[in-house]
Amino acid sequence: MKKKILFSLYISFCIIFVFTNVCYGYLDPSAMTYVIQVVAAIFIAISTSIGILFYKIKRKFFHKKKNKESTIEEINDETETKDEDNIEK
Repeated sequence: MKKKILFSLYISFCIIFVFTNVCYGYLDPSAMTYVIQVVAAIFIAISTSIGILFYKIKRKFFHKKKNKESTIEEINDETETKDEDNIEK
C-alpha cells in the first residue's frame, strides 16, 4: 500500500516538473490590491442584487393591497377638506 502511494507521488511530481513552463513576469504589489477591489466590487454587486430581488419577492407576497374604492374615497375626502379650507380663507 505504501509503495503505491509513493509511486503515485513520484509520478505526479515527475509530471509536474516535466510539463511546467517557465514564466518570467513580475506582479507589482499594487496589482493585488486591484484584484482585491475587483473581487470586493463583484461581491457587493451580487449581494445587492440578491437583496433587491428578495425585497421584491417579499413585497409581492406580503404587501397588503388597499381597496381601490377606499383609496378613491380617501382622495375625495382630502380634496374636499382642502377646498373647504380655501373657501374659508
